[in-house]
This record gives sequence, structure tokens and C-alpha cells, in this order.
Amino acid sequence: VFDLMDEPNVMAWTAMISGYGMHGFGKEAIDLFRLMINQGIYPNEITFVAVLSACAHAGLVQEGREAFAIMKNYGMMPGTEHHVCMVDMFGRMGLLSEAYHYIKDLFPVQPAPAVWTAMLGACKLHKNYDLGVEVADNLFAAEPDNAGHYVLLSNMYALAGQMERVEMVRNAMISKELKKPVGYSIIEIDQKAHLFSTGGMPHPESMAILQFLDELVQQIKA
Repeated sequence: VFDLMDEPNVMAWTAMISGYGMHGFGKEAIDLFRLMINQGIYPNEITFVAVLSACAHAGLVQEGREAFAIMKNYGMMPGTEHHVCMVDMFGRMGLLSEAYHYIKDLFPVQPAPAVWTAMLGACKLHKNYDLGVEVADNLFAAEPDNAGHYVLLSNMYALAGQMERVEMVRNAMISKELKKPVGYSIIEIDQKAHLFSTGGMPHPESMAILQFLDELVQQIKA
């Protein structure tokens, strides 16, 4: 469809780049981005989110740095999504120190909680729990009334073996009467919605579903 367009606009180019990126075709996304610029199409902020995200998922750190520099050459100020992509890109490749310095270099601008969340995910992925505790503390300070952050901080303390701090965080949640919203998912089958939630499965076929999952696990083990 893209190739059939006479003059694809920036939205079409961005959609194509995003499509490549979300399916792991980082090199193709970068090639298309370069072709777009060579053809005189002016990228926008969303284009750079698509490019940086593609680089993060494909591990193309150098290409990501170049795209970020090009963005600044176009006179665009990076937003929260661009910062999240950069931290995610460094973090996925295990460049935790570089990711952390990137965040610190944002000051005096206060990083959005999403930026700290991306950093925390990288710490958990690469099992750097000491740095993760420091990152979680920053996330907690940014949104002290977000119950989800309490849970993240508690989990990070537990992974770092600091059980006394786990207890402290949980007591703080209890004193503030904070509860993490229950996670759930919905799937529609034959025009009927089926809801599943954590901590319980209020579905008439719950037992059959759980039994089928057990069978799948046994097949995987075999």
C-alpha cells in the first residue's frame, strides 16, 4: 500500500517505520528513515519516537544516537517518549551506566516517571539490584502516592535482599491505605467479552482454562 502511494506524507512514512520497528526490523526502519530524509520529507516528533523505538528493540545503539542527534539538528526538543526510548535502548543492551548518566544529564529538568520506570526495567533485566534500588527511590519520590511504585520499590528491595526495607515499604502502603489497581485483560470471542484479572478468575470456564494451561505446561516440560 505504501509503495502504491504517489507521494507518501510524513504520516505514511512514520507508520511504515513504526511497523518495521515493532516487528524487530530495526535495520529496515533505519534505512527507510534515511530514504525519507533524502527525499526531502520533514520528519516530526512522532517519526523520531518510531525510529528510536525501532533502534531500542533491535539493539541498534549507534544508529539510535545518530537519530537523536539528527532530531536536535532539526531543532526539535526531545519529549518524554524520546527520553524513554533512549533509556530503554541503552538499558536493553546492558549499558546501565550510560542510561543512568543520560537521565542525570536531563537535570535541572525533572525526568518523567516513565523515564525512571524504563531505567528500573533495565536494572531488573540485568540484575543490577543496587542501582535498581536507587532508581526505584527516584521513581517513588517522583510519584509518592502511586501504589504501583510502592510495589516496584518493594520488589527491588526484595531482589537486593533488603527485607527490612520491604517491610518498611509495605507498612507505608498500609498506613496510607494504598492499593495497587488489579491488573486485568479482556478478549472478545464471538462478539462476547471475557474478562480475566489477577488474584481471581471470575469466569464460568475458569477450571477448564486452568486445566488446559496445566496440560500445556506438561507438554512444554516433555
